[in-house]
Amino acid sequence: MLGTMKILIIDDEPLVAKTLKRLLRAYDVSVLHSPHEGLESICTEYYDLIFCDLMMPEMSGSELYALVSERAPTCLLYTSDAADD
Repeated sequence: MLGTMKILIIDDEPLVAKTLKRLLRAYDVSVLHSPHEGLESICTEYYDLIFCDLMMPEMSGSELYALVSERAPTCLLYTSDAADD
């Protein structure tokens, strides 16, 4: 996918991550469900854009961003409640 934006989605809710991936299907999208996996991937891969859930049990999106902000300056933090209708 030469010239395609590379995007990472980090969200512990599979349904939310799947929906975001579907919305971004025109791009090269990777999905991870753990902030620790996301941290490892960000340290070894380059992403043009990162979508990260703010509220995850292992580590918050803000904490993750603080660890990778120099390497991943374009990180969108969001929150969702999959239990809401």
